[in-house]
Amino acid sequence: MADDAKRSRLLRELTIDHVGEQVVKAIASRLGAPLPSDWSPLKDQFSAFIHTYTELLRMIVNGYNFEKAENDFFDFAFLYYLSNPKRVFVTNEKRLRTKIGASSQADRVVSFQEALHAMS
Repeated sequence: MADDAKRSRLLRELTIDHVGEQVVKAIASRLGAPLPSDWSPLKDQFSAFIHTYTELLRMIVNGYNFEKAENDFFDFAFLYYLSNPKRVFVTNEKRLRTKIGASSQADRVVSFQEALHAMS
């Protein structure tokens, strides 16, 4: 019972805003930059990463099986590149595109077919 209560509490705390703020703090700290008073620009800049990271944390709390979804980690790591607004992430991984659907960067994660169409 205690584990269920702990899991429920953790899941309530794992919101996009809370995780986003923690990610921004970690990035600023790692870069030795002062902590910004307004997190919004950085949250937008790392939106896809934050959405996916939040989902991954929620899945871990619910018993995520890394062996069944080992590519998730690599897809997740590539989303850092979207912090550069000139970059696009090309993948046919529909689950990843669904996970970041609410991200402000979702339109920059495209399928191979969409990428080929854009280049023609």
